[in-house]
Amino acid sequence: MADIIIKNGYILTMDPSMEAIKNGVVVIEDGRIADVCEKTEETADTVIDAKGGVVMPGFVNTHTHAGMTLFRGYADDLALSDWLENHIWPAEAELTASDVYAGTRLACLEMVKTGTIAFADMYFFMEEVGKVVESSGLRAALSYGMIELWDEEKGKTELRKGKAFVSEWNGKADGRISAMYGPHAPNTCSKEFLMKVREQATEDNAKIHIHVLETEAELNQMKEQYGMCSVNMLDEIDFFGPDVLAAHCVWLSDGDMDILRNNNVNISHNPVSNMKLASGISPVTKLLDRGANVCLGTDGCASNNNL
Repeated sequence: MADIIIKNGYILTMDPSMEAIKNGVVVIEDGRIADVCEKTEETADTVIDAKGGVVMPGFVNTHTHAGMTLFRGYADDLALSDWLENHIWPAEAELTASDVYAGTRLACLEMVKTGTIAFADMYFFMEEVGKVVESSGLRAALSYGMIELWDEEKGKTELRKGKAFVSEWNGKADGRISAMYGPHAPNTCSKEFLMKVREQATEDNAKIHIHVLETEAELNQMKEQYGMCSVNMLDEIDFFGPDVLAAHCVWLSDGDMDILRNNNVNISHNPVSNMKLASGISPVTKLLDRGANVCLGTDGCASNNNL
């Protein structure tokens, strides 16, 4: 006997070799999908009639800041730099571990209710985020957001915190949690710090989550500071690889897109956030035409309003 049978739904298999199934059946046994078919002789303790609905694989939110549900609707209609530096960062400085725990619980509830089964998160008090993921049943790739700001001592502290989180949480919740390194962005972390993060992530066999070219302001800052954009600077220090998740990637040149594709970087497209903060439009069609791996994220609720 199966645990759950979902019947009469329009099943989107997302499998190129299998067409959508009208009035199909999904059989779940021991917490796993055992069969996807038109009919079954199986019985189950729980039978869900999905008539009029669509049954499909769960969504994966590849870039968010779950604890920011507490800032939903706060400091609207501002550009990213003003929004972050004058509103969000000062408010975040007042948050406690219990605040982040509560905000993450709300985020996980919202994601579960809307079909998201896994998410990639970068924030702080990440131990609290891990606790919520453990109890929620979701999967998550979690990273402590490191902001070094060209301060060598601060960088040492940030990297130590990031390493401690990776060491403690990678593989937790029976493997549902993977821990990543989370350098915030090339315009908030020095080149030297980013090189150290790359080295540490390679040593620990951990992945990296980073914001890249979210705004024109970042593009201009990087050109002034390094004589090149964020993508070229990161490529110069051999930062990129298939273990890197790059969020936003809005202000890309054709050459930048080739670099990301050639290094098999995973690109998280956050369209609603980019529109709300007037950051720009990521060249997703060009990236896809090049064969780059583009996925979807929401960013935090403060720059999206929902997950």
